[in-house]
Amino acid sequence: MHCSRQLWILGVWTIFFFLIHKVHCSLPSPQNVTIASFNLEHKLTWTPGPGTAAFTHFRVQSYNQKRKHWNLLKSCSDLQIGESCDLTESFKETFGLYQARVQAFDQDQESNWTTSKFFTPLLDTTLGPPLVSLTGCGNCLILKLSPPAILDFYQDYTISVSRTRDKAQFVMKASSGETLINYLEPGVEYCITATAVTSFKNLAIPSEPQCAYTSSQPLNTVGIFLSVLCAVFLLVLLLCTCLIYSGKLGNLHTPPQQALMSFLLLLERSLRPKLLNLTGTQTRKKKKSSVFRPSSDLLLIGIMISTLIITILICFVSVLTAEVPMPQNLRIKSENLGLILEWDPPQTSSGKDFRYTAEYKSWNVFNAVCVNVSSSSCDFTSEVTAYGKYKFRVQTELNGKSSAWMEIDCEPLETITVIGAPDVKLQSRRGNMEVDITEPVLRKSSLKDVYTNIKYEIRYWTEENRKEVKLVDQRRVMLLELLPDTRYCMEVEIIMGYIKNSLPSNITCEMNTASDEVASWLIAVVLFVSFLVTLISVLLISMTVWFGYRGIRFLHPRAKIPEHFKQYLTERPSSAMLLAMQNSTQPKEPYHEISIITTEEVPPESTQKEHSQPT
Repeated sequence: MHCSRQLWILGVWTIFFFLIHKVHCSLPSPQNVTIASFNLEHKLTWTPGPGTAAFTHFRVQSYNQKRKHWNLLKSCSDLQIGESCDLTESFKETFGLYQARVQAFDQDQESNWTTSKFFTPLLDTTLGPPLVSLTGCGNCLILKLSPPAILDFYQDYTISVSRTRDKAQFVMKASSGETLINYLEPGVEYCITATAVTSFKNLAIPSEPQCAYTSSQPLNTVGIFLSVLCAVFLLVLLLCTCLIYSGKLGNLHTPPQQALMSFLLLLERSLRPKLLNLTGTQTRKKKKSSVFRPSSDLLLIGIMISTLIITILICFVSVLTAEVPMPQNLRIKSENLGLILEWDPPQTSSGKDFRYTAEYKSWNVFNAVCVNVSSSSCDFTSEVTAYGKYKFRVQTELNGKSSAWMEIDCEPLETITVIGAPDVKLQSRRGNMEVDITEPVLRKSSLKDVYTNIKYEIRYWTEENRKEVKLVDQRRVMLLELLPDTRYCMEVEIIMGYIKNSLPSNITCEMNTASDEVASWLIAVVLFVSFLVTLISVLLISMTVWFGYRGIRFLHPRAKIPEHFKQYLTERPSSAMLLAMQNSTQPKEPYHEISIITTEEVPPESTQKEHSQPT
């Protein structure tokens, strides 16, 4: 009974210490586990618990209410801090009821699971804006609506139509496809926004305002007509002034033909020396001679006047029709799934305040992103996806006038973007080298969401330039069979299938420590010696206990001596004979030696003769 009580106390203490170890040695649990969904694309996000180490990893499991089973997601079984988990493939049933949970772990410990709320894809997703195209048609607008490719079952929309001039607004219903909006004011700009309508309580995001004129803006011919009229009036006024100066127009008796002829002669005499490069002396001689050749002089004067008129008209038309120069060297720059459109200002941009408008085309209409900006670049990252093909265009604006569009086509971002270099950390552990790879931060999504079959090429070498290459598919790798006490340098490059590679990482070097691995024979010897020592120790302890027990029993036997024996042994003897025996000396006793001799038997005569004969 006493032994069972000790075992019970020992078991209680063991459980108590185990619970304390669990409380103090487990990792902090993740927090704020949330499922975010946009257009039926689901993503699980969370934040690390307080005190979570930088090298802590996370794993994700999903739960289906029908199957009643937690499944580990392979694509989310080794995530780092800051990464999220794509649940789109796991949550395929639109009306299914799902949950997800996250656990933190490292090499030695793991945290408790943190579970999200229940999630139904079709009810809890956020509906993105539809694709909108708007064109004018006189006193009407042609509206084209189409849902995102993944949400083709949403066909009804609420349309808000607003007049730009005075913000007058009305609301109407429309379906996917082409819709005609009638009875609008001609030549006026209208803007519309479209929002998906569902029978559920989903959050629907309206589209960006799309604007268009109900009809083409009429050409402003009043200014051109007034400019031409002013030019003709100035020319007539100049002609009349010259006639009055010659004195022919004020003489009423002079016929108009003669006055005009006198004016032409005066104009010819003043301009002809310059045209013919004549000297002043020759000019005076020709004035004195007063020679007049009507045919040739009139032809020359007519050519001069025609040239003057044509020059004035050309200058006038060139001023009216002066084109704004287009931008130069249009190019696309993409890094880490970002997209920036860049261009150079026109060559004649010195001293001119050029403005630019940049647009992109994804469906069948151009959408403006940068309007009337002074910089020579425009960021389209938030407007494009990683898989679509787009067309971009830019025009120059100056004093209310615009240049022609300069366009450029763009291939999908996944093929043209430049993926940055990964970050590499090395740590030597017991003669092996642990390589921890951190992917570059992308401006849109993550590498696993965009690319498939991602691998990491690790190139490592020693100071003796013995380079080796290892291709792995995980971000944390342990390199084995390395030389101890040797400095290793490594370089990592991300390989994204057959599409592209990332930039190589910086070269990182680390000293590999000596291996503390013990030989198998030494382990066997140690185990044998330990077993032998343990066996001998057990035997010695057992013998010590056994002989100690026997000694105690010998000194303290269980059988008790009778009282009269104790009394007899402890009392002093009173018998006279005993006292005499105790006090007397040992008497000497006489003794005599006695020898005992036995008689021998006499052998027979025949036997004696045989013994007496020689052999």
